[in-house]
Amino acid sequence: MIASTLAANAEDVSGHGDLAKGPWLSENHRKVFGKSAAAPVYFPSNVGSWLIELLNKRAAPSLDIYEFGVYTGSRMREFARKVRGFGRMWGFDSFTGFPDETQGVWTPNKHWAQGGNSASDAMRLWDKEQLFRKLRARIGYEKTVFIAGYYNESLSPQLRAQRPFAPALIVDLDCDLYVSTVQALRWVFASGLVLPGITLFRYDDWPGNATQLTVRDRNRYRKLGRKPPPEVWGQMKSHIDVTGEFQIEWRRLNRNVFQVASLGQRATSALDASSSEASCLTKPCW
Repeated sequence: MIASTLAANAEDVSGHGDLAKGPWLSENHRKVFGKSAAAPVYFPSNVGSWLIELLNKRAAPSLDIYEFGVYTGSRMREFARKVRGFGRMWGFDSFTGFPDETQGVWTPNKHWAQGGNSASDAMRLWDKEQLFRKLRARIGYEKTVFIAGYYNESLSPQLRAQRPFAPALIVDLDCDLYVSTVQALRWVFASGLVLPGITLFRYDDWPGNATQLTVRDRNRYRKLGRKPPPEVWGQMKSHIDVTGEFQIEWRRLNRNVFQVASLGQRATSALDASSSEASCLTKPCW
């Protein structure tokens, strides 16, 4: 699924016409994925101007940007336009939509089902070379490299050895699901791409420290025949699990943005409001 060699600023292409065509944004979309992508537990997840300013202060040619969950490239395009002086930008995606979520992990709606958010379906291109060319043109950054495949297959120790990955300036996690986020986090930390005091992690689908549902929200789930969300789910659960595995000490900069303070010494989940307020650069932190 992954080409064995790749030029520093070229797309990862392994054949032609080899991306599966699925139901995302097709005439069967509503039947398979439902009529709405909205989730009442979400908070706004835009990249703040304060974060762009911080990235520009830290950017260097020796630091790369890592994007997990490319879709049609909007976030990568934003980084390319607003951040100056970093090295390569790496985009990781199956390009054919979500995998199955881990059994028992809550999801907000049917839009997070297998095959959802398929870049190839959304852009009507199922040839890797054509798809990556269009994405590269939209993103507008020469040193952009795409790595295709589901993370349990593509994110391997061999991949780390084959590519010129540099330490991360920021790891942006826009892959929604618990299973995808936890696999991405484990690979980044196991690959030695994190610099304590420098590397930032941003969770685009962070649900908040505690899911507070209104009566209206609860009635909505009841009518749908679904259980309301637990207190910990999705990317928050990924963050907690990987924190313990790698003994990560976090400094919380915002509600969904974290900096690694230390590795292998002590684990701090940065979910406690009282401990995160002191180091918070911009509200909200809770």
